[in-house]
Amino acid sequence: KRGLNDRPLRVGIIGFPNVGKSALINRLLGRRRARTANTPGVTRSLQWIRVATDKNTSASGSRSTRNGGGMNNTRKKGFELLDSPGIIPSDMIDQNDALLLAACNSVGVGAYDNQAVAAYLCDRIQSLVLLGKDTTAAPQWRQKCIERYGFDPMKPLSEQNIAARWGSENTDGSANTWLAFAAANQDRIPSGEDMLFIVADNRCKGDPENAARK
Repeated sequence: KRGLNDRPLRVGIIGFPNVGKSALINRLLGRRRARTANTPGVTRSLQWIRVATDKNTSASGSRSTRNGGGMNNTRKKGFELLDSPGIIPSDMIDQNDALLLAACNSVGVGAYDNQAVAAYLCDRIQSLVLLGKDTTAAPQWRQKCIERYGFDPMKPLSEQNIAARWGSENTDGSANTWLAFAAANQDRIPSGEDMLFIVADNRCKGDPENAARK
């Protein structure tokens, strides 16, 4: 209507939890306006944040700071951004998608099994290495496994000086069980679950839950 300013453009920022929605808004503003942290669930409600820009115009349309009468013709132009909580589909059929979200810290730690997520992440990174994509996705992963945890995730189990458990499903703990499992699997490279148990044995006194958190 005549006499009313145009309504500013409104833009919604939506996505999975903890992917940087609020950080993007702060970057656009050039200052910290939206609360951020490396934890999912920090943003708990909808919030409109105005991004204003000053645009100086004269009556003829050319840029000017003051008109003939000495009045400032500055008009506030800009848009509004909607900062929103993260959204996760309620019917996630593929559990690999859920595990990936957990590995990316997009799900609260109380909502998933640490060991399952850690094993899945190791399997996924190993797949990228086998596909030759590790230089962009995880360039230091293999070397860090060797330096920090004492094993090579890309070498067969039999070629490494590691404990003999390797993630066996049998939990009776007998030496014969572990040796039999080792003999049957000596020529394959470690799986994600194997890596979890190797780190547990080498660095966490046999505790796979502690290893998963590392």
